[in-house]
Amino acid sequence: MDSVLLQSTYQQAIADYQAGNYSRAMQLFQTILHESPQHAESLHMLGLLALQVGNFSMATQLIAESLSVNPDNAEALCNLANALRGEGKLTQAEIALHGSLALNDQQSRAWSNLSDLMISLGKIEESVAAGKRAISLDATSADAYCNLGSAYIHQNKYCEAIESLTKGLETAPNNALLQVNLGLAYNKIKDWQKSAACYEKALSIAPTFIDAYNNYAIMEREQGDFIKAKSLLENALSIDSEHYRSKYHYADILFELGDFAGCINHYQAAINLGAETQEAHFGLAFALLMTGDYAEGWRQYMWRDLKQIIGLYQQSHPNVPMWQGESLSDKTIVVICEQGYGDSIQFIRYIDELSSLGAKHIVLSAPEPLKKLFSSIIDTELIFTHYDALPAHDYFSPLLNLPAILGTDLQSIPNKIPYLKTISELQEKWRCRFADSGRPRIGVVWHGSNKNVTDYKRSIEFSYLMPLLEMQEFDWYSLQVDNAEKDFASQNIIDLSMELTDFAETAAAIEQLDLIITVCTSTAHLAGALGKPTWIMLAHVPDWRWMWERAGSPWYPSARLFRQSTRGDWQGVVRQVKSALPEIYTPP
Repeated sequence: MDSVLLQSTYQQAIADYQAGNYSRAMQLFQTILHESPQHAESLHMLGLLALQVGNFSMATQLIAESLSVNPDNAEALCNLANALRGEGKLTQAEIALHGSLALNDQQSRAWSNLSDLMISLGKIEESVAAGKRAISLDATSADAYCNLGSAYIHQNKYCEAIESLTKGLETAPNNALLQVNLGLAYNKIKDWQKSAACYEKALSIAPTFIDAYNNYAIMEREQGDFIKAKSLLENALSIDSEHYRSKYHYADILFELGDFAGCINHYQAAINLGAETQEAHFGLAFALLMTGDYAEGWRQYMWRDLKQIIGLYQQSHPNVPMWQGESLSDKTIVVICEQGYGDSIQFIRYIDELSSLGAKHIVLSAPEPLKKLFSSIIDTELIFTHYDALPAHDYFSPLLNLPAILGTDLQSIPNKIPYLKTISELQEKWRCRFADSGRPRIGVVWHGSNKNVTDYKRSIEFSYLMPLLEMQEFDWYSLQVDNAEKDFASQNIIDLSMELTDFAETAAAIEQLDLIITVCTSTAHLAGALGKPTWIMLAHVPDWRWMWERAGSPWYPSARLFRQSTRGDWQGVVRQVKSALPEIYTPP
């Protein structure tokens, strides 16, 4: 094939490609390569065709071969980055994009792609900078606005995200991805109406856009509309029955609906898809533990995300192995508190189990608010709040690894109650704090930390407690820390929050009370660990540790569980509690 015919064939192939006649274009590019195997442009274009159909390894091979002939093709390097990213080779993709921009830093598309890639690599500041650079080169680039908006969402800068995504929609009003990301930004600021409108618009543009169904379902779940979320996810699964995130989120919704057999099946199906399965394993753990299958439940629980905890620990102690059940005879082990305060209080009971295994020293890494409380179970000099201050040790273990390693089942839960005690110097202080009216003293807590993603279903409004506070035969005390109520004077309740400066103070206060009534918070665990009669008000589908349809807890023998009979019915729970209160006090 002479050069004139080759050029003519190439131009025809390009015309076919641009017209969407990909099969014809492929044939022509292959014809050229049969005659001229080193034709860089045809190699590049065949690589693009492979990229379009998701054959990333072939795309990488062809574009790399093209670049071996013409290494100065900035556009080819940009496309190579896309192919490498498709193969999951993110670091190599970043190198290719920087190489492309070194050849030509005026490419808005390359900067936009870099912005998107940096999000996947967790380099959010670099993503923002690249997105801004892309927009400065092309103020009409919908992709650049979309990527910049997504980066802002990762930075929790939701107003900036909304501004960027809205500008993107001005240039591309029918861009479904922009609508989905804008819906997510509105979701983050709890503007449910605008969020739903964005998802509805995205689905009107792209009715098979599975991410739109998933994000929409997550929003509905956060509002407690599990039926709507279930329907949305069923639509997603009707489009692709093997879509991992749809399977995973559908299992989550079945869990919230109390269909534990169904959610276990769907978590396992999601895991079998072999995608990003960590969260599906963790969800499966919750379902198994909820239903009492502790053997498999604890094994699955080991899949929880420990990267941050272990990463911070290993900055100071990079060579210490994590304990897997080896002999602790004459060994020193560091136990690291994790997750919420309630988790630490519930599982600190395992310190005694490690002692029985012959550990020479057990050292605890605990947050400051728990340090004084935990000194009743471990010497103060062995409790540290900073990893770099830890003494020499042989092993470390995240606290919630211990049930799995020690083989805990329902019959072997360590429940030597109380396993926590109040600090002696605080006992007299709090004994003098309460007047002796002769009436039972009841402490109440009605909401947990709003940082907990499930706080929306476990916490209640203070007003729900009014039927209880009207009962004059009891003395009522608020143990609610950081409460929004400033004046309890007219509500028959004494506020102790200003005096509850840490958990040791709260424990000493609890010891002077006759009963604790609380929602699912750290106070429930603290009162249970002290052996105090504790009535816990629970959502219809509560946290896994309270299990399903039980009146009591295998973790806390002194606890009594009051459950919603239907989702959201806190008034019914309060009525149950009010009806039970005369059991603890009969007026003379």
